[in-house]
Amino acid sequence: MLVRTADVGINQLRVLPSLRAILPVIDASFAHGAAAYPTDELHLPVRSREALAEALSELRPMIERLRTLPASIWASTDPRLLLLARLSVRERPLQPRRDPRVPETVRFPDEAIFPGLGLMAERLADQGFLRRVFFDRLTVCPRCASARLSLRELCCSCHSADLKEQAIIHHLRCSAQAPEQDFRQGSRLVCPHCRRDLEYFSVDYDRPGSVLVCGACGHASSDSAVGYVCLDCAAEGDAEQTSTRPVWSYELTEAGRCQVLSGFPLPEADGRPIRERVAAFLAKAKTSREPACILVARLHRGARPARDWEQVCGLFGHVFAETFTIDTETIASPPIFLAFLQGDSKEDVVAELPRIRQALESLLRDPPEADYGVYGLEDVEPLLAGAAG
Repeated sequence: MLVRTADVGINQLRVLPSLRAILPVIDASFAHGAAAYPTDELHLPVRSREALAEALSELRPMIERLRTLPASIWASTDPRLLLLARLSVRERPLQPRRDPRVPETVRFPDEAIFPGLGLMAERLADQGFLRRVFFDRLTVCPRCASARLSLRELCCSCHSADLKEQAIIHHLRCSAQAPEQDFRQGSRLVCPHCRRDLEYFSVDYDRPGSVLVCGACGHASSDSAVGYVCLDCAAEGDAEQTSTRPVWSYELTEAGRCQVLSGFPLPEADGRPIRERVAAFLAKAKTSREPACILVARLHRGARPARDWEQVCGLFGHVFAETFTIDTETIASPPIFLAFLQGDSKEDVVAELPRIRQALESLLRDPPEADYGVYGLEDVEPLLAGAAG
């Protein structure tokens, strides 16, 4: 554990990457307040022996967990393993925080120690060492992906934001009904249809509801459109043009905890480009001498709004992966989806393609238009050779 008494105290943590990543830090510098070091565990309100003793007591369980770490963890420079160790020692999730200073509007405080933390956490979740827990779903700009958007009601006719809610006046005698501004003449209410004065509520008139009146064009309606303005790139348009993205917090799984306690290096994630994974499948199939082929589905967006398209691609990818056996490797790279079919010839899969397509699309409420193709080893090899050249 380290007690920081000055800004330069951070230099002590740069001796080994593991120290900065794992050691709990108590800030006693008082230089810039708690916000200066968002990754510190505790910030002492006063510098005194009693305050330090109280902080040590609070951190004692964390210190005990530090002592259980294998020596290999302290010697590691793998940021993935150090992140797992950090979460294990603290027994807390990797939790994002709201921050309007960044376009994403959320950030991980731990990113001060682990640059590129979001991508790292996603890969650890794919490997089963972290578990995704829903935190929020952000509406983002279709141009720059910023979540700093201003949403507002717009006139359905001219798309002006100059809307004002007005009561609807209903003249009980002649049944005329219109926004209050049409009845108002100074302090009097006068029916625009029969020109009678309306004096008594519920005798001469009532107010059955309200309506939105546009100050720009005068259009009155009970409905309004919803628009957005991006505060970063100034793009604006209908809210339907925006897309959404989920934000996750991450919890350490039992597999992640065991990985830390074992001290063994982490396996590498399969982050290879699609072409490399296709080449690896081709080499494996040629070595095994079994029939093999690749099924490719390409979706067409058409006129779908961005948000709908994102949801369709996500659902299609989920259904696509579950259509095949558990040992079948699939790749989702919207709008393209691939399945590496080991043990199946191109001819067999082509014959089964109508059934595969029907199985895929029957599970989708609004299936997208899609092209399907089946490629044998003899089809794939020239394509890879051309791409390499």
